[in-house]
Amino acid sequence: GNNTTNVNNSLIFNNKILVNTGSQIIPNNVIFSDPNFMGQFDDNIDESMWEYYYLHDSSPAIDAGIDVSDMMPLGIDLAGNYRISGNSIDMGAFEFQGLTARFSAEPRTGTAPLEVQFTDLSSGGNVFAWAWDFNSDGNVDSSEQHPVFIYEENGNYTVTLTINNGEASITMPNFIIVSDIVNVDFTADPLIGTAPLAVQFIDLSIGAVSWAWDFGITPASSSQTPTKRINNNRISHVKNIDSTEQNPVFIFEEEGEYTITLTINDGESSNTKPDFIIVTQAAKADFKAEPTTGTAPLEVQFTCLSTGAFAWKWDFNNDGTVDSTEQNPIFTYLTSGIYTVTLIINNGEDTITKQDFIDSTVSEDDETVLPFTGVNLQSYPNPVNISRSSNTLISFNTQTKAASEPVIEIYNIRGQKIRTLRTGMSFYDLAVLAGLAQENLDLINSRNYSVIWDMRDDNKGLVGSGIYFYRAIVDGEIVGTNRMVVIK
Repeated sequence: GNNTTNVNNSLIFNNKILVNTGSQIIPNNVIFSDPNFMGQFDDNIDESMWEYYYLHDSSPAIDAGIDVSDMMPLGIDLAGNYRISGNSIDMGAFEFQGLTARFSAEPRTGTAPLEVQFTDLSSGGNVFAWAWDFNSDGNVDSSEQHPVFIYEENGNYTVTLTINNGEASITMPNFIIVSDIVNVDFTADPLIGTAPLAVQFIDLSIGAVSWAWDFGITPASSSQTPTKRINNNRISHVKNIDSTEQNPVFIFEEEGEYTITLTINDGESSNTKPDFIIVTQAAKADFKAEPTTGTAPLEVQFTCLSTGAFAWKWDFNNDGTVDSTEQNPIFTYLTSGIYTVTLIINNGEDTITKQDFIDSTVSEDDETVLPFTGVNLQSYPNPVNISRSSNTLISFNTQTKAASEPVIEIYNIRGQKIRTLRTGMSFYDLAVLAGLAQENLDLINSRNYSVIWDMRDDNKGLVGSGIYFYRAIVDGEIVGTNRMVVIK
């Protein structure tokens, strides 16, 4: 007397529910109506013919019921539409679509000669005639229902099936691929960015007829490998199928490094690219510097503190010119002043400007902003006309002979070091090479050092017109700084 019977998601014919005597009926999403099947139902009909019994397009069972996708497999009707639509699901076999031509093939790729078994999957009525065109030449190659065809040559073949003397047909472009090479490859754009990041994947494979993309997103509900269906074949070796399109677009919602796998031809071959897509957090520009004050020439180490940054543009003196694209650059301020510094990250995604950030002061004994220390650092000729002369001689002297080879560093007007020179020869030998008169050679002693600059940077490029600074470094210490003018 206390028994209850739950009737869920059902269609009841003739308004009758037969249950044990005394049970209470609790209907849930039940339709009491004639389902309106097409054709006459026969309990003795062969199971292979069940698909030909379908609902009439006026049936109340079409698009009825709640979404129970977690309770039953997702289905697709003959028109290629999902049975689940919004919050409803078809309760019948499929809606009325009439006669529909369909087929499958196995295998769809391989080397010549390739023997392919075609299987007719047409439905929606009585199919009694088949006309197959296996190579898109307009000729009927077979009139069997389930023919076998051998492809003798490499190529991409379009297949057409026409049923019932033209009543319905279907054409599948590039359905069979015969090739000596099957290669899996892909690319994507962009490869790096901030979340949410929309990425266009592009298939570069050879001999592919189906695609299964794994974008590195771990299924949240289970650690087990899910079973998916591609081209009506069940496969379980692909870890997680996120798309079966050839060139899909996928949006990565969270920060991380994603390994991408493309599997083609129902598991025939695959390619995995570790950490192929990098998604960073929202970009925020920031930096620090050390030191921020000092006497010119002031060498400053800049350190990027930005989050989500993958590209950097530094302007160290607020002149609107990009001075460096390194992540953590070093910049030398050769003249005194108070400098504003700007960092732009990710090609403009975020920018930070720090006003009056670097204070390069004048030394007490240097009215020209250049820290001369009695070494008589000079260059000849100065100015240098590089259309007439390809060299300039830089020289200096020290109070005592250097313990290690002295170095000359040359900087452009923006403070970028463009050349490093070593004084490998004595001033006397270089003066002879430069063609100085003997009376001048007699004045040279062993504590003088010099080097010839060929007016080129470290990349062998000829410098342009402008003001250049050069400084002498002896035993690791800066002993003098001066400037020269280059004209053409």
